[in-house]
Amino acid sequence: MVEVEKRAVEMLIRQMPKSILLILLAATSIEDGGKLTVEDVYQSWVESLRRRGLPVLSKRRFYDYITELKERGFIDVVRRGKGRGRGFEYQVVVQPQVKEVLREVLEHRNTR
Repeated sequence: MVEVEKRAVEMLIRQMPKSILLILLAATSIEDGGKLTVEDVYQSWVESLRRRGLPVLSKRRFYDYITELKERGFIDVVRRGKGRGRGFEYQVVVQPQVKEVLREVLEHRNTR
């Protein structure tokens, strides 16, 4: 990643509200296990909010945050069919560059 681009992503991550940052953290913490659905991220996000004593927001607000992260290019949401007549599943993919910057930002916060 170009250094200027990396700094821009880092600045955006540092300025994010805690509730949006927790969505990224939830997505990166459980993504290593394979398929990551939007519902998995939502459940993990709600648990994170409760552990930190923050108010649990509505699912509608969660989807607004997901859309915002998509628009900024931090995540991709992939729609996959479950088969004929079985509906769809939406998978979340966090961009590798974002994971790298997020890890650095968190390490920097923990060393303070």
